[in-house]
Amino acid sequence: MAIVVAASVGSVAATNYYMSPSGSDDADGLTEATAKASLGVAQKLLRPGDTLYILPGLYCPTDADIALREEPGPYAVVYNLSMCGEPGRPITIAGVTGADGSRPLFDLSRVAPEGCRVTGFLISGRRLVLANFEVRGIRVTRTDHTQSENIRISGGAWNTLENIACHDGMGIGFYINKASHHNLVLNCDGYNNYDPVSDIDRRTGMGSGGNNDGFGCHVKGGMPGNMFVGCRAWNNTDDGFDLINCYSPVTFEYSLALSNGYDAEGVRRADGNGFKAGGFSMKPRKVALEGGKAPRHTVIHNVAIGNKANGLYANHHLGGINIVLNNF
Repeated sequence: MAIVVAASVGSVAATNYYMSPSGSDDADGLTEATAKASLGVAQKLLRPGDTLYILPGLYCPTDADIALREEPGPYAVVYNLSMCGEPGRPITIAGVTGADGSRPLFDLSRVAPEGCRVTGFLISGRRLVLANFEVRGIRVTRTDHTQSENIRISGGAWNTLENIACHDGMGIGFYINKASHHNLVLNCDGYNNYDPVSDIDRRTGMGSGGNNDGFGCHVKGGMPGNMFVGCRAWNNTDDGFDLINCYSPVTFEYSLALSNGYDAEGVRRADGNGFKAGGFSMKPRKVALEGGKAPRHTVIHNVAIGNKANGLYANHHLGGINIVLNNF
């Protein structure tokens, strides 16, 4: 088996742990033969510099695995990642690629708490590295204007998400909000995400899909350094990349937005912008930011093809956008 990501451990001893679909939470997790079975249990072992290797296979949490009920929302959080690494010694949770090319797959379709939004992975910690796995099947059970998220960084900083795919579910792929800064989303994929349950269109009897972006960042002011690099968003029923309520500068770089605004069957759904690089909510009375100015986002070396609406949409953004060498 090939390990894709390894932690930088510095001069202090670090421990490798393992997790497997055939593991046991009563095992010590120190070898593949004695692997843990669930992330909720395995993550409690991790200290700065440690790495948890997730062996390839299918992981299917249920409502019994919900780690946190979070207000407001309310949210049901399956995996609550609040631990912190240290400079030069991150905590790493890395999928292992099998000899057949398979990698870990978290299927969230059995998590369906009544009346709750769902977050698959909530990251409020710092200096975490998550890499090389897939998430699919996240659910929405409410019919009002609502959303679920596969991976949400909320109050987290200096984290890296690398080579992760969030797809074929009812939630947003990757979502960064609140007081989150200096997070890197690198070479990740968000695709085929559509919510047919909430915001029902009376004409079709189906959900509008208006809360299904591939990637979104909606942080407070004074939260710099969030970047999306080498990411790909396609067939998400709202936008590929969305900054509608983002009050700090964000960078989109070397990323692709393809056929957003359409579901996986090619049916027209919601907004469908490739890169929504600004927000109509950025009103002067709300801008208490760096120097009293609206954030100036950067969109550089990106490609948008065949989206329902615009390749790049400023969305009445105040302060301007740095737009450099893109193909829209």
